[in-house]
Amino acid sequence: MERVKKEQISCTAGIRSGQVLGRHWSSDKREVDIYDVKKDIFNILESLGLNIESISLSTDKLPKWYHPGRAASINLGKMILGYFGELHPKYTEHYSLEIC
Repeated sequence: MERVKKEQISCTAGIRSGQVLGRHWSSDKREVDIYDVKKDIFNILESLGLNIESISLSTDKLPKWYHPGRAASINLGKMILGYFGELHPKYTEHYSLEIC
């Protein structure tokens, strides 16, 4: 019997929601947004030693579960590193998820 090697893929996922406390005395609390997530991703990539200047974002060819206009792919050259963004309203309604 021949053994078939399966390719292992490493994945990371996260969800961010709720309020963000301002870093300035005059800032009020606000809800987390896509820009907070983008900043988190860039901080992680930079801590892994990637040159942030070589990272690009694209809104082309996103998976269907992302909200159009509120999601992007993270690219290093032609390689897609991952995706981030809001869920498509069709899925939030179907699963009765409340988006803040």
